[in-house]
Amino acid sequence: MTTTLYRKLMCLAALFLMAACGGKDKSAAPETPDGGSGNGNTQQNRPLLSDDKFGADSNPTGNPIGGGDGYDRLVDRHDYMVTNRTELLDALERAGAGEVVYLADTARVDLTGDRNIEIRAGVTLASGRGKPDSDGGLVYSKQLETLPLFLVTGADVRVTGLRLEGPDTMRRTEQMKELLAVGEYYSIPN
Repeated sequence: MTTTLYRKLMCLAALFLMAACGGKDKSAAPETPDGGSGNGNTQQNRPLLSDDKFGADSNPTGNPIGGGDGYDRLVDRHDYMVTNRTELLDALERAGAGEVVYLADTARVDLTGDRNIEIRAGVTLASGRGKPDSDGGLVYSKQLETLPLFLVTGADVRVTGLRLEGPDTMRRTEQMKELLAVGEYYSIPN
């Protein structure tokens, strides 16, 4: 897989929080005898772009997307508590491996015009989506050309509990299936 394609896929994952295309039956990397992919990721079922499931239909984690009954990976601690764009960008610039940047559950952060926001190796970007009485902080952009909004620059990055919103809030599942079928999935801005 080329570095550019890998970065695009990682950015999509961060941007859409598990909204990458894929199914539960196929692996994106060869499996090792212990069921892992051989790349340090023990998650067995990794999505492929060629699969026919999109958005919430693609959930290889076994945990409910967005939290709720049965979700067991909520983040309660933080090293940086942020409430606005400046604080978020500053915290992500400073955060190192093992640290948590937590977007306040009621925060609404406009990242219109921003791109390539780095999330370093080992950093968790979190909010409270999935906790009782919390929708989680919202990160949004009114600009269509934002790929990549977040740029994962190392291993063990986690983005969880956030709400993400782009300028087009429609799901467009059928259109994406049609584009995928003719090999033009990336012909429109993500």
